[in-house]
Amino acid sequence: MPESLRAAGPGWGLTERGIKRLSELKHEPKWMLRLRLRAYEAFKRLPWLSREMPALEGLRLAELVVPPGATGLARGRLADSDLVERRMGEELSRQGVAFLDLEKAFRDFPELFRRHFGSVVRVSEDKLAALNAALWSGGAFVYVPKGLQLALPLQAFVRLEARRSSFEPTLVVADEGSSLLFLEGCEASAGAASLHASVVEVVALRGARVRYMTLQNWPQGVLNLVHKRAIAHEGACVEWLDLNLGSRLTMKHPGVILAGRGARGEILSCALARSGQEQDAGGELVFAAPETSGRVLSRSVVRGGGRATCRVFARDRAGAREARLSVKAEALALDSQSRFEFCPGFELAPSRVALEREACVSRLEPERLFYLASRGLREKEAQALLVQGFFEPFSRELPLEYSVEFLRLVQLGLED
Repeated sequence: MPESLRAAGPGWGLTERGIKRLSELKHEPKWMLRLRLRAYEAFKRLPWLSREMPALEGLRLAELVVPPGATGLARGRLADSDLVERRMGEELSRQGVAFLDLEKAFRDFPELFRRHFGSVVRVSEDKLAALNAALWSGGAFVYVPKGLQLALPLQAFVRLEARRSSFEPTLVVADEGSSLLFLEGCEASAGAASLHASVVEVVALRGARVRYMTLQNWPQGVLNLVHKRAIAHEGACVEWLDLNLGSRLTMKHPGVILAGRGARGEILSCALARSGQEQDAGGELVFAAPETSGRVLSRSVVRGGGRATCRVFARDRAGAREARLSVKAEALALDSQSRFEFCPGFELAPSRVALEREACVSRLEPERLFYLASRGLREKEAQALLVQGFFEPFSRELPLEYSVEFLRLVQLGLED
């Protein structure tokens, strides 16, 4: 564990005294302090998962520095000035949309907050979830009212500074028949050594549709350990699109609980792992109702000795029947030193869930590189072009400016 992650911060940190101090400085009600302390007690008694231990070995959690707020909200695609941001915020408010800091949300929408916060990712679920609930700061809250088809994409931005750790939660509630697109960008200052352990909860009520897209570009010192899960009620659809670039280690498996008849969940996960990097991604689906469907599409590129793992977890419950799951994991290895692994974890009764799955690893075809070279492209340019084509199913799902930025970051990741 890098020494810079052993941050000292008197008055903060993972102790009962530090949690009480944090809650006091934020002027929180007593029920929020009780929630934090309950999460702290869960953290103390829960074990680390075996795959988390190597990454966190030696981290002095009692001295974690908690920033006062790590998430910045940008209301609207072009919010590049105070005037534009204010007008877009006014338009959202006029439509009944709540889009604000989570710390303000639990005061302005106490009933909605208490009903859904911690309902999808329980604070006692595992050690990282408990850590987030005990130390959370910053974060975003979204509520879209019944029947509203929100045309304006909502954007949130997470930035880490050196020697800081981030535990920001995000809570998205889409009421019946509503729809929204949520865009999340993540980055940190160059050379930052940090722990990012966020929790994202999405609640899609009957007939709602939520698309949640994340483009992360962490420097190599960041440990990115994230919980992302949604619950989809009757006829609802939740789509996760994760673009995983950078970090020393990313562990992120977005999930959907298919809780209502006809609910759908889609998880699109792509990753680029370079030298000294490990991308542990994939998805999780729980089939708990009839006529539900799920799809996982994962594509990974490994180079320079990087390592990528696709983990897909799926299980059914008693209410599942006539359900379908499609899983496809593909990897592109640019050298013989890099590694890709597909780790399925299926607990599915064939009588309840029909399963299709496919996994493969390939290399860049010399014939394609030769063809592009004959058209005047240098080897690195040809390689970048083919990798961008490999990621095309993901880039075409993004808004134009996000797609351009993603492809630019992919090209930069292939140059060093």
